[in-house]
Amino acid sequence: MTHTLPRRYTRRALLVLLTLAGLLAGLPVAPAPARAQAAAGVLAADGQRGIAFVHTASAPFGSPAAFDSLKNLHDTGANWVSIVAPFRQNVARSTTFLRTANEPSDSAIAQVLSYAHSLGMRTMLQPVVLANDGVWSGYFSPEPANAWFASYREAIAGYARLAQSTQADEFCIGTEFFTLTGKQYSDEWRHVIQTVRQNYFGPLTYSANWGDKKNPEFATIDWWDQLDYIGISAYFPLSWNNFATDALRQGWFSYTDPFGANAQGQNFRWFDQIAAVHGRWGKPVQFTKIGFGSYANAPGRWDLRPDPFVELSVQANGYDATMQAWNGVDWLKGIFWGPWYSNPNAGGPLDSGESPQNKPVQAVLHRWYAGTP
Repeated sequence: MTHTLPRRYTRRALLVLLTLAGLLAGLPVAPAPARAQAAAGVLAADGQRGIAFVHTASAPFGSPAAFDSLKNLHDTGANWVSIVAPFRQNVARSTTFLRTANEPSDSAIAQVLSYAHSLGMRTMLQPVVLANDGVWSGYFSPEPANAWFASYREAIAGYARLAQSTQADEFCIGTEFFTLTGKQYSDEWRHVIQTVRQNYFGPLTYSANWGDKKNPEFATIDWWDQLDYIGISAYFPLSWNNFATDALRQGWFSYTDPFGANAQGQNFRWFDQIAAVHGRWGKPVQFTKIGFGSYANAPGRWDLRPDPFVELSVQANGYDATMQAWNGVDWLKGIFWGPWYSNPNAGGPLDSGESPQNKPVQAVLHRWYAGTP
């Protein structure tokens, strides 16, 4: 179903380009709170001011272009980088995994991890499973499931050994397996975690999906006690018709959903939901994946049709609003924005996607991450 959303910004290409040029030229921006005022959380000395680094075939991991892109990522002020390592299964019901020539090799991943360390950044290795039939990992339905878990333990152990050998600073054991993390699979995941800990000796997380709204994956998992961090892919809708920074900041605390048979008119308090899960398990929280597109309704429902017009200011407002809402929360230890692609020319002023590269939002990231006025 298509919904027409109010558009509050001009869409003239000239204004888009002028906005980008002005911000990149250093026009004044509102200062972030001083670093001294954020003694805990993401902006603390031990906070994870992160960005997710994603492989592209045009600039594969290990290539000079990928190193240039990683250096640009570092220059935002990020002190952590999540290296996303994709591998595959054939279809949603498959029980075995493969890696094609389009996925980065262990050697290429190791080179990226090593270069990130040489830049002074700390690293998380985050394997992600893709399906050749295009089905999202949250909808996998392997038959039989126990065969899938046996294959997954073997595959993830290999990545865990890679993380250990490259001295990665954190490891993510999985990403958004919504249909495979119910209570009937809890013992399987405890077995996965045990296998990983036999091969990697650093902190562990899992990147849980933020929805659905009533029974979000991050709130239903019952094995967070086995991990060091509660990881969330935090694509929460913040507003559907007002994309100013303050409205988006308020959306973290109170969001009323205007659409959908199961949510229409209901109010959701994302901050309170996340705080409750943190309180239940006593574990620090990370946003292991988060981002906003560069179009008008990007901070709204992900499942609604994207507005076709580029709106760079909306993406920048989403980043700024999120940092305002969360920067002083002592138990939110990390935010990993993305995707930041290995191609240094990705993104740009005509791109409506989620990458922050070569867009005004880089100035917002630098302001928060580097603490510059």
